[in-house]
Amino acid sequence: MTSPKIAFIKMGSFSLVNMHIEEILKNTFPEYHLDVFDVVQDFVNDKSIINILSVMRWYGFDFISGKRILFEELSQQEILSRTTNFYNNVKRSIIRQLEVDEYAFSFQTQSLFDASIPGLPHFVYTDHTHLANLNYQHFDESMLYSNAWIDLEREIYQRAKIVFTTSNFVTKSLVEDYSCAPEKANCVYSGINVEPEIDIPGRSYGNKHILFVGINWKRKAGPLLIEAFKRVLHAHPDSKLTIIGSQPKIDVARVSVIGRVPSSEVSHYYMDASIFCLPSFLEPSAAVLAEAAAHGLPVVSTDIGGTPDRVIHGETGYLVEPGDIEGLARYLIDLLDDQEKRAQFGQRGYELAIERFRWEEVGNRIEANIRAALQG
Repeated sequence: MTSPKIAFIKMGSFSLVNMHIEEILKNTFPEYHLDVFDVVQDFVNDKSIINILSVMRWYGFDFISGKRILFEELSQQEILSRTTNFYNNVKRSIIRQLEVDEYAFSFQTQSLFDASIPGLPHFVYTDHTHLANLNYQHFDESMLYSNAWIDLEREIYQRAKIVFTTSNFVTKSLVEDYSCAPEKANCVYSGINVEPEIDIPGRSYGNKHILFVGINWKRKAGPLLIEAFKRVLHAHPDSKLTIIGSQPKIDVARVSVIGRVPSSEVSHYYMDASIFCLPSFLEPSAAVLAEAAAHGLPVVSTDIGGTPDRVIHGETGYLVEPGDIEGLARYLIDLLDDQEKRAQFGQRGYELAIERFRWEEVGNRIEANIRAALQG
């Protein structure tokens, strides 16, 4: 007799999230066999001429020119998924695949497609909703995707038994923007992808080293951090700033631009710093903030998206409004003025990260909710 099965449907790596979710499903549901499907590899050709023409019909010149702000955040694969053609092709393919076998439930990551089939309990884990963008003060409403796409996205949430989210910000959007019942929108957070290699309680906060980690320099508001750091240098000329992930051209004293480094090396930079700063304009999950906190760093960031889940103002760091250069400089100087405060905030942030943002704990929350839903 074959073991009962779980269908896990994903799209690519999803910033290492899919790897962790796959492990969670294997480890927390050992009584089931896990079938893993990749939407693009197993179901559709996202670069087919029909799908490309569909993108052109929906988004026209904006697609060619890269005008849309959100497009620069997405891979070509994800851009091509924002059409009814892609959505319907995936839906038909998943139904055909899943109906030939018996599954206890299905589970998908991201809300770029609908992997639900009638009669099978279905669960979604996502880091954002499209309409949540309207809650960012710097978001241009003209950059929204078509109403037809948003209607499809709403169906994804409505058909799921539970929608798991990475932040309370996204959970709120599900309820308020997509009319999801509060009991089916569940924040379980996201885990830490880069864990410290040494004990945090004994780490040093003696230097005046600020760290920035982020690939999208503009969305993460790197230029604003540079302006704030110029002000910081007047108060603390011995401070320094290191930039990881991005490679902007910077001509400011005591700023080091490292660019991308292997994930295995990122922990070294966290441990060498004493403050972390990420003044983003848009940050749905802010996973890097949890990573910084897990390395014992006090954080200065913006009061947006999923950040308040990961930074407690006045306790593990400071939050400012997006675009507030003076506020950034003021709080960075405040922390540079006081080594004891850096240590106090950093240690409390570490405790929060270990308690809330480890993949093992995320998995426990997901498992408990799924088992309760299946029994209900």
